[in-house]
Amino acid sequence: MRSDSSPENEPGLAALLRVAETDARIAAVGPKIYYHAQPQRLWFAGGELSLWRGWPSHRGLRQEERGQYETQCDVDYLTGCAILMRTARLEDVGFLDPSFAMYAEDADWCFRARARGHRLVFVPAARMWHKVSASAGARSLFKIRRRFRSQMHFLRRHARWYHWLTIPFFTLVEAGRVVLAVLGKRL
Repeated sequence: MRSDSSPENEPGLAALLRVAETDARIAAVGPKIYYHAQPQRLWFAGGELSLWRGWPSHRGLRQEERGQYETQCDVDYLTGCAILMRTARLEDVGFLDPSFAMYAEDADWCFRARARGHRLVFVPAARMWHKVSASAGARSLFKIRRRFRSQMHFLRRHARWYHWLTIPFFTLVEAGRVVLAVLGKRL
């Protein structure tokens, strides 16, 4: 990981701290994240999470950087790969749940924080480059199984019966996306 310290941007941590200090309701802040191997390709520009869809999504995923996500905004979730959490919110919301083992623990924490009325803020002035899936392997069966298992754990915990009317459809769509990405070697 490296942070952007170019003149037009504050160093990443300073930008995150500056925003976090603007409002006590902010539970956490997170940076704009790029692929380490492709420094101009976005990996994360804030997260969207809908219990109707069942699967979280990264705004900007795999898009070439063109300045399209330069607005600081509240988001549904922040990725655990780079998140600055307020200590007081950890006391209120709790820690990341270790029962997830890998994947979705960040979405779970963010969901719980938002349920308590706290804010999650995407800070594009803070930038980071991430070696995505370096430990699990981008196209590994290990990663795919863990991600699916953790997401089902998340949904069992948070989704209501009526969300399950649409979750199977979007799970099939997500599975198809993963298969196509693996076959096309885009994961």
